[in-house]
Amino acid sequence: MATRRPRKTGPSPAQVLDAVQKGEISSLYYFHGEEDFQRDQLLNTLVETLIEPAARPFNLDIYRAEDIDIPQVIAQALTFPMMAQRRLIVLKNADRLPDSATPE
Repeated sequence: MATRRPRKTGPSPAQVLDAVQKGEISSLYYFHGEEDFQRDQLLNTLVETLIEPAARPFNLDIYRAEDIDIPQVIAQALTFPMMAQRRLIVLKNADRLPDSATPE
């Protein structure tokens, strides 16, 4: 009889926060699940940790999938950070991306 392999999951929010606070920064994070509060809290912590307040107008871009302009997001992703080490691009509600945003 075949046995089921445990479903592979990513790190917990606590593990992500711990890694970020240690300076172990990934190039991409994907947060999903039912807990809006926990997801928003984790995102806020990332913003606070990664982007200095004075640099946020230049290095923090937040998009909603419902209103997305894919070429603009790609252009932002290809832009170097201004007077900072990193830039952060956030896409909220990625599960609501319009069909026109996916390649054919």
